[in-house]
Amino acid sequence: MTGSYADSHAEPGRGALYDERYDRGSEAFYWKRIEKPLLEELFARLGRRCASRGAEGASAAGPAAGRSRYLDFACGTGRILEVAAPHFAEAVGIDVSEPMLERARAKVPGARLIRANVLEETLDVGRFDVISLFRFLLNAEPTLRVAVLRWLRGVVAPGGRLVVNNHGNAWSAAGLIGRASDAVRGERRRAALRHREVVALLEGCGFRVVERHGFGVVPAVRNRTWLPAPVLVGVERAAAAVPGAAAIAKDCVYVAEPA
Repeated sequence: MTGSYADSHAEPGRGALYDERYDRGSEAFYWKRIEKPLLEELFARLGRRCASRGAEGASAAGPAAGRSRYLDFACGTGRILEVAAPHFAEAVGIDVSEPMLERARAKVPGARLIRANVLEETLDVGRFDVISLFRFLLNAEPTLRVAVLRWLRGVVAPGGRLVVNNHGNAWSAAGLIGRASDAVRGERRRAALRHREVVALLEGCGFRVVERHGFGVVPAVRNRTWLPAPVLVGVERAAAAVPGAAAIAKDCVYVAEPA
């Protein structure tokens, strides 16, 4: 991968700076209290699904066919990889940044971590039952998004799943406030994607969305939550139970299957 996104993540010390954002403020709150529990449940369910499908395959094709394989693409410091890895027989992380991978190795020592630019190198990694792609769609350049998603389409197993997120829903309260602020300033400082843009992007690259989970309906102010933590957790859980609430959530997690 080339371009500003990949270059910025390869800077020395980038891994430590990235992890620090989840140590305090609203980023830490939403990660620890909302997103991480959501992903733990989701990956556990997908892992069980793989085990069930693998058992059927192993009975027909031998024990090796029953091994579930998971890939975290653009794995960074291993934040998502650490949550998902325990639910699969084999976990692999790929990233272009050595500073980020250094921290991932410490967090997930049992995973196979690969430093590679898959768009410029020939990399034979096989097929994966579950693939995750986090904090990528919004940050990467449009051409890079498409190129990576098409590469991932080539390595997802038949019947597999892609778990991808949009951490800046344009129609969330935070997204609307950000766009209004940019309009006043006459500039565009905040990247955002609409739900239909994410769906169209995935469909254009050979995936079909089968699930969407949203959180972050209450906007944070300068990385601070303005409701007491127990109240905010209750609000977010109540919102998650309302059909269609993901449309106004700042963060959306999508589960897609190969079309």
